[in-house]
Amino acid sequence: RRRRRRRGSGDDSDGSADEPGTVTRVREPRSRGGDDVTSLKGSTRLEAKKQRRREGREAG
Repeated sequence: RRRRRRRGSGDDSDGSADEPGTVTRVREPRSRGGDDVTSLKGSTRLEAKKQRRREGREAG
């Protein structure tokens, strides 16, 4: 499953190679202004993964 997802995302990124370049430019100023925010987002993502794993174990 993981391989299929990676291949699909890779094809999409190649098809829209022009768009990502523009998006990255817009993301740079945002990341500079919110360095602390990125750290918080990362922690929330890790917590979400932990919760999903717990739910999966309980369901299984």
